[in-house]
Amino acid sequence: MDEQQQIVSPIVKILLHKLQSLRKQNVPLGREGVNNIELERLETILSSFRAVLLDAEKQQLHNNDVRGWLNKLKDACYDAEDTLEELEMEQSRSITGKVCDFISCSKSPANLRFTIENEQIKVIRERLDAIKVDVSKFSFKDRVHHDNGNVPREREIIAHLSFVVTSDVFGRYADKENIIDLLIPDELHRKIHIWKEIRNVSVDGNIIHISGPSGIGKTTLAKMVYKDKRIDETFDIKMWFPNVRVLDFRNSDMKVLPESIGKLKHLRYLNLTKNIRIKRLPKSISMLASLETLLLGGCKLLEELPRDIRLLVNLRMLVFSSKQRRLPKNGIGCLTSLRRLGIGSCYNLKYLFQDIGRLQALRTLIIRDCPKLLSLPSAVKDLSSLETLMLLDCEKNAKCNLKMDMKLQNIKPHLRMLCIDGLPEFNELPPWLLQCSANTLQWLAIKNCPNFQKLPTETLQILKSLEVLEIWNCPKFSSLPEDIHGLTATRELKVRDCPYFSWRCRCPRSSLMIR
Repeated sequence: MDEQQQIVSPIVKILLHKLQSLRKQNVPLGREGVNNIELERLETILSSFRAVLLDAEKQQLHNNDVRGWLNKLKDACYDAEDTLEELEMEQSRSITGKVCDFISCSKSPANLRFTIENEQIKVIRERLDAIKVDVSKFSFKDRVHHDNGNVPREREIIAHLSFVVTSDVFGRYADKENIIDLLIPDELHRKIHIWKEIRNVSVDGNIIHISGPSGIGKTTLAKMVYKDKRIDETFDIKMWFPNVRVLDFRNSDMKVLPESIGKLKHLRYLNLTKNIRIKRLPKSISMLASLETLLLGGCKLLEELPRDIRLLVNLRMLVFSSKQRRLPKNGIGCLTSLRRLGIGSCYNLKYLFQDIGRLQALRTLIIRDCPKLLSLPSAVKDLSSLETLMLLDCEKNAKCNLKMDMKLQNIKPHLRMLCIDGLPEFNELPPWLLQCSANTLQWLAIKNCPNFQKLPTETLQILKSLEVLEIWNCPKFSSLPEDIHGLTATRELKVRDCPYFSWRCRCPRSSLMIR
């Protein structure tokens, strides 16, 4: 896809969803319901854009004027989303009683804040009205969306960079001529104009890469090169990038993260992967109510996760390393929006959090390189949405116990992918794993398990949906059950680096790979 192409329809869809949600909750948003009226007007004008957006996005490929029009609309939509998110946060505080009832406290700061937000919504609505006037200049065809509210994932990713790994985005522009270098002397460090449009920031040494919906001038990417200046605890991220949504600080040499990060109320994606010098995170990180992705993998000196991590209520993906021996209750277990959890290089970790069963939205659980981990909590059985389980790279002294004592009829996960790699003590698939995988498991991999010997016969009776079976580097594994031909859904079977393995069943060998 051309880097200049503007995709707006998914953003409009998100805005309409937010507006509908705010109105359905029926919480007063201002004196005499003025804000509700503005929200209705905003929803009306956004709905009017939806009919022509599909055709506009198609016409921009050969019409620069259309592309420019879409760019203005996209900017306005981003600003609208920022304001609506502020309203959502205030509404949440209202519901929990953390702000006063502004109907009875008309002169309170809360009421003043809502009045300001009401004006912001009005300004955005008038801005959209002006953009709508220009529609008459183009011959757009009305194309009604028939997606039942679903936006193709590719378009949503392009529209919302907060859901992607930013280095992939920045690499796309690396060799383009729309790039500029801004050499900023130290004496001008805090006098530079604030770029409110910047929403994506990454760091490479002392180079900060930035991008936004409109870019800087006519560019879509710029680099700020600081002379002898690095991001440290005094760096005011809020001052420089008040509306940033993506911060990618992977592989940097930071010792600490700036305390000001807690002020970034629109931040959705924070990547600190392989920051090997960071020992602790600022307390303010728990204030990032909009954060959806937090990546701390490879932060091997990190002493502990933030104690108030439970406040990151919108977190959907968490990957971390730490020096903790135990993960406490009422921490990660409170992140009920979490979809993906990765725990890696936690060399002291013996116990996971016992309330893991509260993560009812969790789909993927990956545990890697935790040599002292004794067992999985029995509450794993309560993870009703779990589809992918990977246990990887435990060292020789590891005794990660998979044979948990639990009633099989209470197992709730429905696994689709199961990978067990590098567990020396593992020798057979426990019944609870087979039970939760019945009729759903599509991919099974067992690798680098020196004591694994065989698949039990009942495995083949249960795993009717298995499509891929991989067994690698398991020296004691010698054979497959003779009735493996019963796995009619299996399309790929790989046996590799198993020196005593012999093929003893009647089964087509077209998909078999033995090395």
